[in-house]
Amino acid sequence: PPKARKHVVKGIQQFEGNAFSNAEEEFRRAAFFAPKWRSLHFNLGVVAEAQGKLGTALSEYQAFKPYASPDEAMVVDQRIYELNDRRKRIASGYKRQIAASAIAMTLGVGMLGGGAALMGIGLKAKSDATTETPLSEQHKKFVTYGGILAVFGLMAIVYSFIPLTKSIKSKRQLDGLALGPTRLHWDGGAGVRLRF
Repeated sequence: PPKARKHVVKGIQQFEGNAFSNAEEEFRRAAFFAPKWRSLHFNLGVVAEAQGKLGTALSEYQAFKPYASPDEAMVVDQRIYELNDRRKRIASGYKRQIAASAIAMTLGVGMLGGGAALMGIGLKAKSDATTETPLSEQHKKFVTYGGILAVFGLMAIVYSFIPLTKSIKSKRQLDGLALGPTRLHWDGGAGVRLRF
């Protein structure tokens, strides 16, 4: 239909200008007007892959595959294989990042609590003593070591946010929400060239 064709032309123009999310919107509008236009699923897969939306790209390529010619099916199979492999690597990285964040957070909270307890022991001794009696060396050590332990605990807690933010980025990529690099390039015509 003419309306679908108009959106496909706009989508191609957006893709050429590297406005991948706008291109995706145009292709989805075209799919609304022409739901049986088989190449739209491939185009949506290409645009999703260009944005790093691995989950979306896989589902679009799989929707296109039953209607593909033998040559197209080979390309789609290659894309599906590579994206599944990339997903597995991202998923294992995601699990490691979550584990690293949880371990660092747990150690940080433990050190912070231990430091506060040591400082509390040292300062309690001062409050129990009369003002004339100076704080003993042992109690000074409790306060000093408690402060150091608390600082390291805070540093561990702050560090735990680094792998946590990386894991959020990985999860978004797995769910099809994040941006990422692409090996797809516009070939100047009505298609896309894949770099292998």
